[in-house]
Amino acid sequence: MGEHNFEITLEFVEELRGSRNLLAFSGGVDSSALYFLLKSYQIPFDVAIMNYGMRKQAALEVSYAQNLCLMDNKRCFVEYAPKIHNNFESNARKLRYDFFENLIMHFGYSHLILAHQLDDMLEWFLMQFCKGTNLQKMQMSPKYKRICIREIQQEKISYWIVRPLWQVSHAEILKYLQKNHFFYFEDFSNLNPRYQRNYFRINFTKRLLSEFESGIAFSLKELCKGFQQESVAPTNQVFEIPTLGKFCVLGLESLNNALESVDLVCKICGVCSLVCKNWN
Repeated sequence: MGEHNFEITLEFVEELRGSRNLLAFSGGVDSSALYFLLKSYQIPFDVAIMNYGMRKQAALEVSYAQNLCLMDNKRCFVEYAPKIHNNFESNARKLRYDFFENLIMHFGYSHLILAHQLDDMLEWFLMQFCKGTNLQKMQMSPKYKRICIREIQQEKISYWIVRPLWQVSHAEILKYLQKNHFFYFEDFSNLNPRYQRNYFRINFTKRLLSEFESGIAFSLKELCKGFQQESVAPTNQVFEIPTLGKFCVLGLESLNNALESVDLVCKICGVCSLVCKNWN
């Protein structure tokens, strides 16, 4: 199979070819396609999969990942999450990144590869746009450096997060899988509109991309240009030292967005924030 079969083009190919890479895998449409595409581009990578135990097919997804890696001589790391009782999306994200960063720290990976695609980029933009925020927070950056401090000795770990499919639509990815007869799992929780992302996907994203995909892809690429440079993209980075706990230094040009930044950091940490608008 050629690199550009069915017009699927990955970003950051040359950079990834010379790096130690970890693929965040779920067995769904996007991560399954990215697995096979990375192989076709001859990019080295290992796999990390998180089992939250929320769906009956989760064990099958883990088995699928393990079998793929066994056949392709890749490492497959599996983490079984404790039961999450509330604030699932935020707590699941924290558990997921703790898992990834432990692997990065112990095995020396330089890049974490995520399977976010054009639909995800648009959904994030629309959600942030409708919530009301600044332009920077509307971006889901295709590449940025993440820094964390996790050791008692205050050892700093840095790695790149990359999204090679960020300019490819979900429909195009699905077509690629079906034409190549690649197996994937359907996550039916993506159809539940009580999650905000699903609400935007069902009501807006799919229709917009079906009519204006090329224009949307171009516009998002233009918006993201400033964030593709080699800099630490996310502001309000949360660090952690076991003896001290979590801390964050807010980089604010003014106090106008202070409350929003405090609320964002609280969400990253998986805690509920109570803020007052009348600050002196």
